[in-house]
Amino acid sequence: MEPIKWKANAHAWHTDRIGLAQYGYTQQEVVALAYFQSIRREVVQNNFTWLCSISGRHRSGKSLTAATLGVLWDTTFWDNFERRIIYSPKDFMTELKTIRTRRIKGAVMLIDESGSTVSSMDWYERWQKAITKATIVLGYLNPIILFAAPVRDFVNSPLRKMFHAHIDVSRFNREYCILKPYDIKYNAILKKTFWKKPIIKIAGQKITLDKIRFGQPPQEIIDRYEALERLEKDKLLEQFQKEVDNSEAAGAKKTLDLEEVIKHVAANHELYQTKRSIPGNIILDARSIRFKFNMAADLSQHVKNQAERMIKEKDALTLDLINDKQEGD
Repeated sequence: MEPIKWKANAHAWHTDRIGLAQYGYTQQEVVALAYFQSIRREVVQNNFTWLCSISGRHRSGKSLTAATLGVLWDTTFWDNFERRIIYSPKDFMTELKTIRTRRIKGAVMLIDESGSTVSSMDWYERWQKAITKATIVLGYLNPIILFAAPVRDFVNSPLRKMFHAHIDVSRFNREYCILKPYDIKYNAILKKTFWKKPIIKIAGQKITLDKIRFGQPPQEIIDRYEALERLEKDKLLEQFQKEVDNSEAAGAKKTLDLEEVIKHVAANHELYQTKRSIPGNIILDARSIRFKFNMAADLSQHVKNQAERMIKEKDALTLDLINDKQEGD
């Protein structure tokens, strides 16, 4: 792939050797590019690892924006596009080994949460462990880790505390999306997280960056990301189908186990009956059943009712057999 040329060799600024002014940008564009360039400088020159959460509603462009930043920040990202956009902790650890082996400094990895089970805290706990290992093992290579999720609050608290920045993404048309960047600092003493707008220094002036209008990426980035997204969606549908099948199987097993509990209680009613029970009128204690089998109150009441019915049916059958025998004698 030829270097991406948005506007007057814009791709060149990730080398930190090209000045922005020579390209004829507007002041707003210079401020935005200076912000992105400052992130690259923070990593490459100042030797810091940089973790950033990126959030926005479905189809807002958050993942595509993150992938585009990966291409601009890291010259190795495009050649490893499908491996650097990551959907599982296992794939993340595999790519970490590759980056470590090749000693790639400032490598960008995009953890794309879209389509994942956002309600699963175990999913985030595994990511927290994986990212912690990355910062320890690859700290000397200063990786850039981007985490794209629909809402930042979906990410669990320990993982959020690790982020250095956040970008909120919104889109109102197909031509561009709006990025609102924030610097984040967590104070462990006060146990508080502080947010502030980035301050960009240009020509001796300090400019507070409020938002960035981020144009539609080159078509080759869009096509490659959408192809990868379709592939992952197909895998996700297959995974969902397996989860549904397993859930139905578990439900069937639960029903079968419940029937076994009812039979057990009926056969051993002496263990669960109340003091008010008399032969021919066995009254079971729902609380005893509930605590014995660790089940909900309404479920234990159901077991009680069904077991009592089973006992009465058995008693009635026994009485009929006795009567039939007496009549035969």
